[in-house]
Amino acid sequence: MTQCYCCSSLPFEQCCAPLLNNAQKATTPEALMRSRYSAFCTGNVKYLLHSSHSDYLHAENYQNNHIKAVKTLKETMQHTQWLGLQILAATDNTVEFVAFFHDTHQGEPLPRAVPHQLHEQSRFIYEYDRWLYIDGDIKAPIKLGRNSNCYCGSGKKLKKCCSH
Repeated sequence: MTQCYCCSSLPFEQCCAPLLNNAQKATTPEALMRSRYSAFCTGNVKYLLHSSHSDYLHAENYQNNHIKAVKTLKETMQHTQWLGLQILAATDNTVEFVAFFHDTHQGEPLPRAVPHQLHEQSRFIYEYDRWLYIDGDIKAPIKLGRNSNCYCGSGKKLKKCCSH
């Protein structure tokens, strides 16, 4: 069985897959955040749109245009290699996380290239009997030391894993 993309240490089939296939609903904002990360990793645009609050889909950044939202998500997925997810904090309606990635828009990343980070404080709302993503505030990247746990979710130290 494949480990889940969200770095939960559970198999994908027992973690995020049931949510992405609409067989289950996320029971917490953190579960929704993890499943949305897995949706980015697997290219599941439909799930990302379905798990977003309607205010987000019609926000100014998408110019009230559903087609543009789909195009933007697909382009992001096409040019991003997701490497790992770390949940830093979760409350009853927010999740602070860091998603690590390589931007492949310019081609393949260099071996041992330092990954980019998306550090965000996301907001969620429980509406229509399910959790929905509202929006998030981008934060500064976190500092990774050689003795930090690796961003890939292996449980190994960074110096012994992806940066070595």
